[in-house]
Amino acid sequence: MSNPLSLDTVSSNQHPFGLPLGTVRAFMAVLILANFWTVLLWPGATAKPLLGHFFMLPLVLYSFTLSRDPRSENFFHRILPFLLRLLLILGTVAVIAFVVSNGVENYRERLTPDFTEFSEYWMPFAASLGLGLIAGITLNALFGPSGEFFRTVRAWLSVVSMVMLSIELAMFLIHLKSTSGDLGFLTFLRNYQVVQIGIVSAYFGTRV
Repeated sequence: MSNPLSLDTVSSNQHPFGLPLGTVRAFMAVLILANFWTVLLWPGATAKPLLGHFFMLPLVLYSFTLSRDPRSENFFHRILPFLLRLLLILGTVAVIAFVVSNGVENYRERLTPDFTEFSEYWMPFAASLGLGLIAGITLNALFGPSGEFFRTVRAWLSVVSMVMLSIELAMFLIHLKSTSGDLGFLTFLRNYQVVQIGIVSAYFGTRV
């Protein structure tokens, strides 16, 4: 008997929220790249992306795979993943065009990770990414893509991932607007990312 509380049993395709295959991953990829877009468009020359987003770039690339569900006869379901990926490409091209045409200062420095931050956090970020992927892949292998428990856990992973990415983007904007340079808040953001990367990568692992 179907669990009425399951978030992942909306459609016959059994993808999160009943959305077409690849849509949730594409939306997460937009949120990940939005951090880089914000840095390049932000006035001033001191903005840098949060380090954790460099570690999530492979997930952005993976979001371009397995995006079409051959079982779907719904035109909206066929076109939505394509539109989100088109947004990723056009958004990136538009930001690059803006940087070039407006002579944005120090764009290379903006996109270069801080060495001190990297030396301190690369290990927890890499571990979180790897363990998350392993957890998602293991969950898929043990319970299978058609299992109700698996679909429910996968749906909750997608919900938490998107909420965390959205909150993180809002906190990053607050950090950029702050003139005090609160190191405590920045440290909180980094620790928040350690948890976030694990959850996001676990969701991507369930889609392997």
